[in-house]
Amino acid sequence: MSDLKVKVSSNTQDNGAYLTGDRSRGTQESPIAVTTNDTLGGLIIKGYDGSSFRSSLRIKAIASGTWDATSGGTEITIHTANTSGDESQRLTINQEGLVGIGTASPSYLLDVGGDLHISGSLYVDGSSFVTLTEIVEIEDNVIVINKGESGSGVSAGTAGIQIDRGSSTDYQIIFQESDDTVRIGELGSTQAIATREDSPTDTGVAFWNTSNGRFETSSSITFDGNSKLNLSTGTGINEFSIDGTLAGDSDDAVPTEKAVKTYVDASIAGPLEALNEPTGFPNRTDSEIAFIDASAMLTISPTGASFSIWQMGTEYTFTETQSVVISNNEGMHAVYFDEGILYDIVNPTGPQTADLITNKVLVSYLYWDVSTQSAIYVGEERHGVIMDGNTHSYLHFVNGLRYMNGLGLTDILADESGDVNTHAQFGVSSGAARDEDIYYTISTIASTTGLPIYYRTGANGYWAKVTNAGYSVTKTGTGGEDRLAYNQWTGATWQLTEVTDNYHVLCHVFATTEKDLPMIAIVGRSQYNLLATARDGAETEIREIFAEDTLSPEIRPIATLIFQTKENYGNTMKARVVTTPDDDEYIDWRSEVIERVSISTSEHNALSGLQGGAPGEYYHVIAGTQGSVAFWGTGNN
Repeated sequence: MSDLKVKVSSNTQDNGAYLTGDRSRGTQESPIAVTTNDTLGGLIIKGYDGSSFRSSLRIKAIASGTWDATSGGTEITIHTANTSGDESQRLTINQEGLVGIGTASPSYLLDVGGDLHISGSLYVDGSSFVTLTEIVEIEDNVIVINKGESGSGVSAGTAGIQIDRGSSTDYQIIFQESDDTVRIGELGSTQAIATREDSPTDTGVAFWNTSNGRFETSSSITFDGNSKLNLSTGTGINEFSIDGTLAGDSDDAVPTEKAVKTYVDASIAGPLEALNEPTGFPNRTDSEIAFIDASAMLTISPTGASFSIWQMGTEYTFTETQSVVISNNEGMHAVYFDEGILYDIVNPTGPQTADLITNKVLVSYLYWDVSTQSAIYVGEERHGVIMDGNTHSYLHFVNGLRYMNGLGLTDILADESGDVNTHAQFGVSSGAARDEDIYYTISTIASTTGLPIYYRTGANGYWAKVTNAGYSVTKTGTGGEDRLAYNQWTGATWQLTEVTDNYHVLCHVFATTEKDLPMIAIVGRSQYNLLATARDGAETEIREIFAEDTLSPEIRPIATLIFQTKENYGNTMKARVVTTPDDDEYIDWRSEVIERVSISTSEHNALSGLQGGAPGEYYHVIAGTQGSVAFWGTGNN
């Protein structure tokens, strides 16, 4: 049998040489459209095995659906026979162009149903390489991640391995470019992997070296394998002891912080108990006080996690706000801790005050105005623990609030026409005062601000407060009264009374321990026709106010101004500041030694009670009276 060759050729540019096979259903004269799995055509190659011709290769084109004029898919299959002569489908190209080797239903562009061996390199240019096998074996020594990086560093920011954990957060082992660390942990919360030095010290204790970015070992601190830490010199340590008695007396144990505190507390408890100390606030910045008028409540709150107080050697620690509602009684209230509870006492007597200072923990002196249902003065009294109670009590009653520095009056325009508001205004420079161990820094007060103004009212002399924006003096508030007021005692009641036209009235400036507005003004208590008598009256009024001790026990006179008030002055207050007979803008009490029973001074013109009444008695001559001095003893007039 000679070879059979079929040759098809074409000499047309657009038409190649094709073998064409037509396939339909029906008859050749009446064809019907092919449908799914119809063989459209193919190629069968057979070989003779000695007894018959047997198929060894089959290539088939199969319809993958019912054909019509606009659609019709085709699938190609290749079948080969193995050495046993069994023919099987080896390769499939489906209607979508997916190629399957070893599978009749490819799902990918190339889908291999069996082992695949590549003797050359495999290049994957996609964004992901996915393998669904349980084990990936690599016979080479290095896996390169981020190969082909063209920049300096990992341009994507991270490179590494991520482990899918199903419904749990994925896990990562990555390199992070931003801080040059290898990190491990759950996605979004990885931690840097620490490295160690190349040649660590045997038994050396590891420590972190920030400059080298690694763990290193110390040769001066070692672990000997027998449960002991050893220094290069001295004894070994085998225990951090929590024994607060330190009774073990061991060279091998180091007490913990708590053990030391327990030991120290126990050691000093006896002496402290005997002294009833300490008492007070170890750190007043750990707390802050506030007063709520609507509920008549004083609160003290931690500024951080907690604050502590000591009372007679016992410590109390608070993590939450402590509070007390004061009684609805007019007057000065002392708020204090006793055995960890806040209390309130109204208008304490001298012995009661001494007991509060010595045996309780004072928090605040405040003045409660029943008529307005408000605290018109809230003072700071959170003293420290260094000063003992007896010393504190002595200083409180003898010294009270002390002037330290600054606090001079500023921006005074004295002896002007009284037609401009600035003629009745003044400011206060910054400075400081001290209440025993509490140092108060007082900020500058502008002349256009005005100080809170206090005065007494009613038969009981209760205190009241008013603010007058821009001024530290006030009028009566009664309609039709334009001139300044003085705080008059009528013999039966305290009241604000309008000053007689062209008379003088005093304005007393005090430093206090008021927590928000420590500088205050107190309305003068008399009116004066003459400037000289106003100057003399200043000392009398200051002593009277200071000795009363009813608004607050912690006040310190700073200055007194003399105001003249006149109906035809053109400014808002119908008033002006006038200089003293000594041509000073104000009477300065800052350098004076002032006690609650007297005022001592080195200023001759501040002295009172010196005016004589008969020949031979001492006369204090001042500018206002020098023209009427009489002469005795010589007969001359």
